[in-house]
Amino acid sequence: YDDEIEKDKKISLYLAGDSQTWGYSPLEKKFGTILETKLKKTVAACGVTNTGQLHQFDKFIEITEILGYFPETVVVSVVINDIEDDFNYPNTTVYEGYLVGKASPIFRNENGEFIKGKERSEDWIKKRFNKLKEGKTFSGVLKEYDPRRFSAIAIIIGSFLKKTSLRDKIYSCDKNTYVKRFKFCEFYKSRYPIDHQVANNNKKIILEWIKHSKDNKYRLIFAMASNYFRPLNYSEDFCKLVIKNSSECYDFVNYVEDNGLNRYKLKWKNDGHFNHYGNKQYANFLLEILNNK
Repeated sequence: YDDEIEKDKKISLYLAGDSQTWGYSPLEKKFGTILETKLKKTVAACGVTNTGQLHQFDKFIEITEILGYFPETVVVSVVINDIEDDFNYPNTTVYEGYLVGKASPIFRNENGEFIKGKERSEDWIKKRFNKLKEGKTFSGVLKEYDPRRFSAIAIIIGSFLKKTSLRDKIYSCDKNTYVKRFKFCEFYKSRYPIDHQVANNNKKIILEWIKHSKDNKYRLIFAMASNYFRPLNYSEDFCKLVIKNSSECYDFVNYVEDNGLNRYKLKWKNDGHFNHYGNKQYANFLLEILNNK
């Protein structure tokens, strides 16, 4: 639903990222649109849901080759699941115009090594897609007659039981476990795990992007976009890597703390993405960085 960029206008700011950059708000409320209005410059908001920096850099190269130039500034908004997305890359594909999962979750083998999820067959994707499209995603004996489809009370109870049953699994850190449990065990500690084995692909592409920016003389900024619920030093290792290799790195949590913002008001009630207020504050955070050259 974005506006088309006029051919005679040169893109000054390129926004890379995942769903946080793509934005779950109306166009006029997204931080990219707010930046464009306040900077009075053309902004290309190029976030793609469920991607890490591997896909984001590929997309940047593809778009700039078409443009024939590089924007003055590139902001890469980083979130925690970029590591998983890059480890499993490419973990999504397009089916009948929809973004669908292509890879199963990361798992650990008997030796505790992390293994890329297996690529799902086209037949599996087709069947799953049709079930989702038709609303037939309920499992068990009842299937289409599952009472959750007809009773709000059953939905609430079912959701509560589901969350309760998952809680023990999420915090169990045995050897053979899926990435959802692994994330809580090892990723959600006090540091962004840029030096972890699973982050090798992510680390490699970060360094490649920095080198590319230096070779082609555009300003490259990495911004931690979803750390407002984590400790102030969460992005320290990540930013050390970025700054050591001569690029800029900032964490939104510092802006949240410095300005006394209520972090719970920045996101949708049952979703981790920025709401209207969160988009506005993240735009203000980026404006401070962009105006401080």
